[in-house]
Amino acid sequence: MRKALLAFVAVLLCAGPVCAQRDSLPLAQVPLQSRVRVDPEGGERVTGRLLRTDSGRVVVNTGAAAAAPFSVAALESMSVSRGRQRGLWTATGFFVGGAAGILYSRAQEQEPEDIGGVQGVADGIANTILGALIGGIAGFVLAPERWRAVALRQ
Repeated sequence: MRKALLAFVAVLLCAGPVCAQRDSLPLAQVPLQSRVRVDPEGGERVTGRLLRTDSGRVVVNTGAAAAAPFSVAALESMSVSRGRQRGLWTATGFFVGGAAGILYSRAQEQEPEDIGGVQGVADGIANTILGALIGGIAGFVLAPERWRAVALRQ
């Protein structure tokens, strides 16, 4: 019974990411000024803002002096950014950092009799707060960008 319950929980945890990977978005539905990633055949990946799309071309602003036009037929793939989940990653980093601070405080204690002393409690609180702050900032900075595929050919 316990293994079945664990398997059910694992399936539920995996359902969110699987549902988020819906089929690809048609090129006509990609909003202008969206952040896109373009992979031309035989070329280097380009990331920038989508300026214009027409029947056979995609124009991407890469931040350089001139915008980069690409032929849709010559593209291997194209993805549109879905943003970053900074809140989730910040909260996760906050809790993991806090737990690391607690573990560090626990490992610092010399003898089991020292646990519960005023200095030990103060150090434990300080290490927990510091670990949570560092973890939260790291989670905010390291949140990965999520991408959704774009259907180039119907």
